[in-house]
Amino acid sequence: MTATPLPRPPFDPELEAVLGEMADVAPLTFTADMIPAVRANPPYQPTGEDFAAMGVTVRDVTIAGHRGLDILVSVITREGHQGLGPGIYHTHGGGMVTGDRFAGIQHVIPWVVDHDAVLVTVEYRLAPEFPDPYPVEDCYAGLLWMAGHAAELGVDPARILIAGASAGGGLAAGTALLARDRKGPPLIGQVLIYPMLDDRDRTVSSGQFDGVGVWDRQSNRMGWTALLGERRGTDDVSVYAAPARAADLSGCRRRSSTAVPRRSSGTRTSPTRAPCGRPVSRPNCMCGPAASTASTSPHPTRLSRTPWQPHGTPGWRGSSAPDTASLSGGRRCGGRERPVPGLPHGKFGSARGRRVLQSAGSRRRQAGPLAGAVSPHPSVIAASRQ
Repeated sequence: MTATPLPRPPFDPELEAVLGEMADVAPLTFTADMIPAVRANPPYQPTGEDFAAMGVTVRDVTIAGHRGLDILVSVITREGHQGLGPGIYHTHGGGMVTGDRFAGIQHVIPWVVDHDAVLVTVEYRLAPEFPDPYPVEDCYAGLLWMAGHAAELGVDPARILIAGASAGGGLAAGTALLARDRKGPPLIGQVLIYPMLDDRDRTVSSGQFDGVGVWDRQSNRMGWTALLGERRGTDDVSVYAAPARAADLSGCRRRSSTAVPRRSSGTRTSPTRAPCGRPVSRPNCMCGPAASTASTSPHPTRLSRTPWQPHGTPGWRGSSAPDTASLSGGRRCGGRERPVPGLPHGKFGSARGRRVLQSAGSRRRQAGPLAGAVSPHPSVIAASRQ
């Protein structure tokens, strides 16, 4: 921790109060020795029942990942899906060291139901056991598989979108760069949600969020060190591992990213307020030149019109959704979100959606007043109790 952290924008008052309570329960900084316990306590693990209640079907497929080794992908479709629809390729978050292909999936499934899209989510191998380039190369292998099997999956190959949050956002950006440079599958766009893009640890927000908030500077260093080892912060890091290093973004389709719920560290290109005017005052977004906030896109990510809810809150729909014109082949829905039975929606979510997410969470987490309520990595609390 730095001796004198840089002045930072304030947290939302309600959020700051909860962060204080969380700090009394468990350390908010994620350290390497916590990785095993966090992996053993995933914050959200949907069951077949949960998926059925959401109106989707799931099947797992084993494919060849980096160096030909097996990895898993899951194909998620709306019940009764027929013909060709848009494709969403999902790379999960977890700081490069935790998570699986279902991490954060409850925030993406509404896109599947709304747009009759086909979702492929990849279980890339995690650092530090599998350091760079394994994670991004596994992700690229999954994208190649999706595009190569588009017809049998019911995917329109001209409408494949890549999306990911946190580490998944960085891997999505790196995968898009690989697809461009290797002349791989064309992408209609990227949805990068508080992406982890820059390993160099020299941005303003890195100094502002040192020892404060969740996923602070020390947590971020841990994740990048697990991925890159001694190469972190040196010139020996590729743009595919840390896409903020990319100087040439030509040939990359439009990028949409949200600064909510984390503050961007890409201060050169990121505004200090979200498009709705709400101050952006969350810990490191690790946004950089490769993909900053929603203002970088001519068709920015549609942000929720409802008050922000913390990541992991049952019923939270998420702060971003893909451009409806892209997914619907040019047809917009008038800028209004439609309630989807059994899915989280708006500020509180449907009653059925809340029950689905709450029941899934309660089966997989230790009970507690704060478990899974606020932190992007709520299993840190469970890990501290081991």
